[in-house]
Amino acid sequence: MPENLTLERAALHAEWQQKTIKDDPIFGTVMTNPNLCAELLRRALPELTIKWVKDADPQHTIQA
Repeated sequence: MPENLTLERAALHAEWQQKTIKDDPIFGTVMTNPNLCAELLRRALPELTIKWVKDADPQHTIQA
């Protein structure tokens, strides 16, 4: 693999590792996957018993 491609992949990997739920790609992935969405809710709201999530939906932009 050429050296610049290896460096570029390393930089992208490092950038990806810094992502959190506040970043649109991560949020969108979690909100469209019912299993991931349910796990996020379980961790955020441990006092609730969440067994499943129905119809996980992607992020929507609200025009004010």
